Amino acid sequence: MVYQVFILVVMTLALLFSCDKRMDKSLEVAGDNCDELEAVLAHFRYDADPLRYKAARFLITEMPRQYHFTGPAVDYFNTAYVKAGNESQNERTGFLNASLASYDLARNRVEYDISCMKAE
Repeated sequence: MVYQVFILVVMTLALLFSCDKRMDKSLEVAGDNCDELEAVLAHFRYDADPLRYKAARFLITEMPRQYHFTGPAVDYFNTAYVKAGNESQNERTGFLNASLASYDLARNRVEYDISCMKAE
């Protein structure tokens, strides 16, 4: 029994310290956007519902892997998707594949959410 309690305490401490390291790494990766993320944390730190602060911490620690595309290609494919929305699946797939083949995807840019997320 004592051994099981010891293992539980060690695992809990390891989890707590790894969360802090992940948060530090996320803020480091954010670079110039670090102040925005810290503003989010400060906003929720003393909230009446502590789950909100935990949720903000979780989302920020997961952000370094999240990204989105920007640029004219995104607008082009959004328009193509809406136009194809009323077609059958086969026709829609053919239309989107043809659109994809005829467009220069190099015009896309990848932006990581952690570097552009705002606290507003």
